[in-house]
Order: sequence, then C-alpha cells, then structure tokens
Amino acid sequence: MPDSRLLIASLGHRFRSDDGVGPHILQLLWRRIGARADWYENTGDITGLLEVWQNRTVVLIDALHAPGRATGSVCRLDGLQNQPSLAAVSTHGIDLPQALELGALLNALPRSLAIYGICGENFSPGLSLSAAVQTAAQQIVAEIAARVISGCQADV
Repeated sequence: MPDSRLLIASLGHRFRSDDGVGPHILQLLWRRIGARADWYENTGDITGLLEVWQNRTVVLIDALHAPGRATGSVCRLDGLQNQPSLAAVSTHGIDLPQALELGALLNALPRSLAIYGICGENFSPGLSLSAAVQTAAQQIVAEIAARVISGCQADV
C-alpha cells in the first residue's frame, strides 16, 4: 500500500566533509518543516533505501564527485525518468543507478524520486562543508521547504 507521506532521504557521511551535505540538509530541513515529512539518513548502505522508499514520494539528497563541474553546483533529476548518471560517481559502494535497477527487479521503487546532487570538492575526514556547498545547501533547503509548506510535494 502506498505511503502518502513525503520521505526526505540523504546519502553521505557527516564526517567526510562535503560528503556530509545530505545529512546537513536533512538537519536544516527538519528545523524548518519537522513532522511534515519522514526522514531517513543513509551513511552508505544504499540497499537500505529499498526498505524505506517503496511506493513513496521521495526526495533524495547526495553529494557528488563530478570533476569538471563547479563546486556547489546542483543537479536536479527525476530519478525515475532520467538515469542519474552523475550519481554513478557517488562515493558509496553500490551506486544509485544500481539501487534503482535492484529496486525495479524487486518491485521496490518509489512512486516518485526527486534527486538533488550537490557537487563537492573535499571528501576527506572532517566536519566542514566547502563554502560553495554550504551556499548550495541553503538554496536547496529553501526550495524544498517552500514546496513542502505550500503543499507541492509531488514536484519537490
């Protein structure tokens, strides 16, 4: 049975500098919209997504390592309509395209999947985000919060 509540999920590890932008955005969004959504922080076992996103409207936030793209640039994708090729350079063991393929095989895909990928530059151990990544995070938080508050979850 489809779950009508919005799920906002992050990939990445808080203690790997720019890789922590997903959890950072989750924390900021929680302060803005709290119980209006469900929350899921994934630190690397992407197969865990299969358990939480089935038949749901999902917003997924992740850092990207994308040489040639400016630090802090944001890639917005419909994860079910467009193959998230930039996510293939994710820093996680199994990448997002593989998780989507596995989800399709197991009939465990979300109903909709909006992906926000933020290009980082520093993935070394640490707690700090690059300045450009922090700026991008603030923009994404404002964008998602505005849409959730206005009730436009379907096109977040």
